[in-house]
Amino acid sequence: MRLHLVDYHLEACRVIRGQLGDGGSEFEIIDNGQVVCLTAEQMEEKYGEHFGEAERLIGETGYHR
Repeated sequence: MRLHLVDYHLEACRVIRGQLGDGGSEFEIIDNGQVVCLTAEQMEEKYGEHFGEAERLIGETGYHR
């Protein structure tokens, strides 16, 4: 199951990068089932959170092999 979590976090990173690449200063996302409006800086923070969690899980599971 943790490998699926790695995929989830990596996909979240990909989606966030795509949204940030489209420009704009405010973004709507669904977080824990609720629509939340975030700034570009907050989206960058979300990206970092997802990337960090994916990195941690990859290290723990050896998924990179």
